[in-house]
Amino acid sequence: MNELQLLDWIERYLRNELSEQESLEFELLRKKDPGINSRIAAHQQLIKTMADWQQRLDFETKLNAIHEEINIDAVKEALGIRENRIITLWRNHHSKISVAASIAIFTVMMTLFFTGYFRNQQSYYSALRRDLDNVKRSQNALIRDINVKSNHRTNLDPGNFGGTGFAVNTSGDIITNYHVIDGADSVYVQNSNGESYKATTIYTNRDYRVIPACCLSWLR
Repeated sequence: MNELQLLDWIERYLRNELSEQESLEFELLRKKDPGINSRIAAHQQLIKTMADWQQRLDFETKLNAIHEEINIDAVKEALGIRENRIITLWRNHHSKISVAASIAIFTVMMTLFFTGYFRNQQSYYSALRRDLDNVKRSQNALIRDINVKSNHRTNLDPGNFGGTGFAVNTSGDIITNYHVIDGADSVYVQNSNGESYKATTIYTNRDYRVIPACCLSWLR
Protein backbone atom coordinates (compact mmCIF):
# COMPACT_ATOMS: atom_id res chain seq x y z
CA MET A 1 0.00 0.00 0.00
CA ASN A 2 1.45 3.35 -1.03
CA GLU A 3 1.27 6.65 0.88
CA LEU A 4 -1.77 8.02 -0.94
CA GLN A 5 -3.73 4.83 -0.39
CA LEU A 6 -2.82 4.84 3.30
CA LEU A 7 -3.98 8.46 3.72
CA ASP A 8 -7.21 7.63 1.92
CA TRP A 9 -7.88 4.69 4.22
CA ILE A 10 -7.07 6.80 7.31
CA GLU A 11 -9.47 9.57 6.28
CA ARG A 12 -12.23 7.10 5.46
CA TYR A 13 -11.57 5.27 8.73
CA LEU A 14 -11.96 8.50 10.72
CA ARG A 15 -15.20 9.27 8.84
CA ASN A 16 -16.47 5.69 9.36
CA GLU A 17 -16.70 5.18 5.60
CA LEU A 18 -14.78 1.90 5.31
CA SER A 19 -16.71 -1.19 4.27
CA GLU A 20 -16.75 -4.23 6.53
CA GLN A 21 -14.09 -5.98 4.46
CA GLU A 22 -11.93 -2.84 4.33
CA SER A 23 -12.27 -2.40 8.08
CA LEU A 24 -11.00 -5.94 8.69
CA GLU A 25 -8.07 -5.42 6.34
CA PHE A 26 -7.26 -2.06 7.95
CA GLU A 27 -7.30 -3.56 11.46
CA LEU A 28 -4.91 -6.30 10.34
CA LEU A 29 -2.65 -3.66 8.81
CA ARG A 30 -2.63 -1.68 12.08
CA LYS A 31 -1.63 -4.80 14.02
CA LYS A 32 1.23 -5.49 11.62
CA ASP A 33 2.43 -1.88 11.62
CA PRO A 34 1.83 -0.08 14.98
CA GLY A 35 3.18 3.12 13.43
CA ILE A 36 -0.12 3.50 11.57
CA ASN A 37 -1.81 4.29 14.89
CA SER A 38 0.48 7.30 15.29
CA ARG A 39 -0.39 8.39 11.75
CA ILE A 40 -4.10 8.12 12.59
CA ALA A 41 -3.70 10.24 15.74
CA ALA A 42 -1.68 12.90 13.89
CA HIS A 43 -4.19 13.03 11.05
CA GLN A 44 -7.07 13.28 13.49
CA GLN A 45 -5.38 16.21 15.26
CA LEU A 46 -4.78 17.91 11.91
CA ILE A 47 -8.45 17.59 10.99
CA LYS A 48 -9.48 19.01 14.37
CA THR A 49 -7.12 21.97 14.03
CA MET A 50 -8.45 22.75 10.57
CA ALA A 51 -12.04 22.50 11.83
CA ASP A 52 -11.28 24.86 14.73
CA TRP A 53 -9.67 27.33 12.35
CA GLN A 54 -12.68 27.21 10.03
CA GLN A 55 -14.94 27.79 13.02
CA ARG A 56 -12.91 30.85 13.92
CA LEU A 57 -13.23 32.19 10.37
CA ASP A 58 -16.99 31.63 10.54
CA PHE A 59 -17.18 33.60 13.79
CA GLU A 60 -15.21 36.46 12.27
CA THR A 61 -17.59 36.49 9.30
CA LYS A 62 -20.59 36.69 11.63
CA LEU A 63 -18.89 39.45 13.62
CA ASN A 64 -18.28 41.51 10.49
CA ALA A 65 -21.90 41.04 9.43
CA ILE A 66 -23.15 42.24 12.81
CA HIS A 67 -20.86 45.27 12.67
CA GLU A 68 -22.32 46.17 9.28
CA GLU A 69 -25.86 45.95 10.66
CA ILE A 70 -25.16 48.31 13.55
CA ASN A 71 -25.59 51.99 12.67
CA ILE A 72 -22.39 53.54 13.99
CA ASP A 73 -23.60 57.09 13.32
CA ALA A 74 -26.71 56.46 15.40
CA VAL A 75 -24.53 55.16 18.21
CA LYS A 76 -22.34 58.27 18.15
CA GLU A 77 -25.38 60.54 18.05
CA ALA A 78 -26.99 58.79 20.99
CA LEU A 79 -23.82 58.95 23.05
CA GLY A 80 -23.42 62.65 22.33
CA ILE A 81 -26.95 63.88 23.10
CA ARG A 82 -28.60 62.43 26.19
CA GLU A 83 -28.94 59.33 28.28
CA ASN A 84 -32.44 58.26 27.19
CA ARG A 85 -31.19 57.88 23.60
CA ILE A 86 -28.50 55.53 24.87
CA ILE A 87 -31.10 53.46 26.71
CA THR A 88 -33.26 53.31 23.58
CA LEU A 89 -30.28 52.28 21.46
CA TRP A 90 -29.37 49.56 23.93
CA ARG A 91 -32.91 48.20 23.95
CA ASN A 92 -32.97 48.08 20.16
CA HIS A 93 -29.53 46.57 19.61
CA HIS A 94 -28.48 44.90 22.88
CA SER A 95 -28.82 41.38 21.44
CA LYS A 96 -26.57 42.19 18.49
CA ILE A 97 -24.06 43.98 20.69
CA SER A 98 -24.01 41.06 23.14
CA VAL A 99 -23.43 38.55 20.34
CA ALA A 100 -20.69 40.73 18.87
CA ALA A 101 -18.99 41.01 22.25
CA SER A 102 -19.22 37.25 22.81
CA ILE A 103 -17.74 36.52 19.39
CA ALA A 104 -14.96 39.04 19.99
CA ILE A 105 -14.11 37.44 23.34
CA PHE A 106 -14.13 33.96 21.81
CA THR A 107 -11.88 35.13 18.97
CA VAL A 108 -9.39 36.61 21.45
CA MET A 109 -9.39 33.42 23.52
CA MET A 110 -8.79 31.27 20.43
CA THR A 111 -5.94 33.55 19.36
CA LEU A 112 -4.34 33.31 22.81
CA PHE A 113 -4.70 29.53 22.73
CA PHE A 114 -3.10 29.08 19.32
CA THR A 115 -0.23 31.45 20.17
CA GLY A 116 0.59 29.49 23.36
CA TYR A 117 -0.23 32.38 25.70
CA PHE A 118 -1.95 30.18 28.29
CA ARG A 119 0.96 27.74 28.38
CA ASN A 120 3.35 30.64 29.01
CA GLN A 121 1.09 31.99 31.76
CA GLN A 122 0.94 28.55 33.37
CA SER A 123 4.74 28.39 33.42
CA TYR A 124 4.87 31.88 34.95
CA TYR A 125 2.40 31.01 37.72
CA SER A 126 4.26 27.77 38.45
CA ALA A 127 7.51 29.72 38.86
CA LEU A 128 5.73 32.29 41.04
CA ARG A 129 4.32 29.53 43.25
CA ARG A 130 7.79 28.05 43.68
CA ASP A 131 9.14 31.46 44.71
CA LEU A 132 6.33 31.91 47.23
CA ASP A 133 6.96 28.45 48.66
CA ASN A 134 10.66 29.30 49.04
CA VAL A 135 9.81 32.56 50.83
CA LYS A 136 7.39 30.71 53.12
CA ARG A 137 10.01 28.08 53.99
CA SER A 138 12.61 30.79 54.68
CA GLN A 139 10.14 32.66 56.88
CA ASN A 140 9.28 29.52 58.87
CA ALA A 141 12.98 28.74 59.32
CA LEU A 142 13.61 32.29 60.58
CA ILE A 143 10.71 32.04 63.06
CA ARG A 144 12.01 28.69 64.35
CA ASP A 145 15.50 30.16 64.74
CA ILE A 146 14.11 33.13 66.69
CA ASN A 147 12.08 30.82 68.95
CA VAL A 148 15.12 28.63 69.64
CA LYS A 149 17.24 31.65 70.52
CA SER A 150 14.48 33.01 72.76
CA ASN A 151 14.18 29.68 74.62
CA HIS A 152 17.94 29.48 75.15
CA ARG A 153 18.49 33.14 76.04
CA THR A 154 21.38 33.53 78.48
CA ASN A 155 21.18 35.77 81.50
CA LEU A 156 22.94 39.10 81.21
CA ASP A 157 26.14 39.58 83.13
CA PRO A 158 25.26 41.70 86.17
CA GLY A 159 28.69 43.31 86.07
CA ASN A 160 31.64 43.54 88.39
CA PHE A 161 30.29 46.26 90.65
CA GLY A 162 26.81 46.85 92.03
CA GLY A 163 24.87 49.39 93.98
CA THR A 164 21.37 50.34 94.95
CA GLY A 165 18.94 52.86 93.54
CA PHE A 166 15.27 53.74 93.60
CA ALA A 167 12.64 54.62 91.01
CA VAL A 168 11.70 58.28 90.81
CA ASN A 169 8.63 57.96 88.53
CA THR A 170 6.26 55.42 86.97
CA SER A 171 8.26 55.47 83.71
CA GLY A 172 10.97 53.35 85.31
CA ASP A 173 13.69 56.04 85.76
CA ILE A 174 16.12 55.12 88.55
CA ILE A 175 18.38 57.36 90.61
CA THR A 176 21.62 56.04 92.17
CA ASN A 177 24.88 57.39 93.59
CA TYR A 178 27.44 58.77 91.17
CA HIS A 179 30.22 56.42 92.29
CA VAL A 180 28.08 53.33 91.56
CA ILE A 181 28.43 53.68 87.79
CA ASP A 182 31.33 56.10 87.48
CA GLY A 183 33.65 54.85 84.71
CA ALA A 184 31.39 51.91 83.77
CA ASP A 185 31.32 50.92 80.08
CA SER A 186 27.78 49.51 80.44
CA VAL A 187 24.94 49.74 82.95
CA TYR A 188 22.34 47.13 83.89
CA VAL A 189 19.45 47.19 86.35
CA GLN A 190 18.13 44.09 88.10
CA ASN A 191 14.64 43.46 89.48
CA SER A 192 13.63 41.38 92.48
CA ASN A 193 13.38 38.26 90.31
CA GLY A 194 17.03 38.47 89.35
CA GLU A 195 16.32 39.55 85.75
CA SER A 196 18.81 42.08 84.35
CA TYR A 197 18.10 44.76 81.72
CA LYS A 198 20.34 47.06 79.71
CA ALA A 199 20.08 50.74 80.76
CA THR A 200 21.62 54.11 79.84
CA THR A 201 22.52 57.23 81.78
CA ILE A 202 20.35 60.27 80.96
CA TYR A 203 21.53 62.75 83.61
CA THR A 204 24.69 63.02 85.73
CA ASN A 205 26.22 65.24 88.36
CA ARG A 206 28.84 64.62 91.03
CA ASP A 207 26.26 63.33 93.50
CA TYR A 208 23.85 61.12 91.52
CA ARG A 209 22.82 59.79 88.11
CA VAL A 210 19.41 59.15 86.54
CA ILE A 211 19.05 55.86 84.61
CA PRO A 212 16.01 55.00 82.44
CA ALA A 213 15.11 51.30 82.49
CA CYS A 214 14.62 49.71 79.07
CA CYS A 215 11.62 47.69 80.24
CA LEU A 216 9.03 48.53 82.93
CA SER A 217 8.72 44.82 83.80
CA TRP A 218 11.90 45.10 85.89
CA LEU A 219 9.84 46.86 88.57
CA ARG A 220 7.67 43.76 89.09
